[in-house]
Amino acid sequence: MLLFRSEQHVNRWFARWKPHAAAVFLPAGWELGEAWYADRLKLDCRAKTGGSQKRFAKFGLRGEFSKLA
Repeated sequence: MLLFRSEQHVNRWFARWKPHAAAVFLPAGWELGEAWYADRLKLDCRAKTGGSQKRFAKFGLRGEFSKLA
């Protein structure tokens, strides 16, 4: 994970390095983490399978990087 000081900084970094990556603002990343791991301590917790792409899209994660293998 890399942290940037501004959206312009992110854009410069992406332009220079052309990574196979995605940018997520911290509040969205935090919300995704809360939603993804909310039930992890429950005894009947199961791996998330169906609907993951929709969950990712809700938090702005789209494109090749966010596709599940």
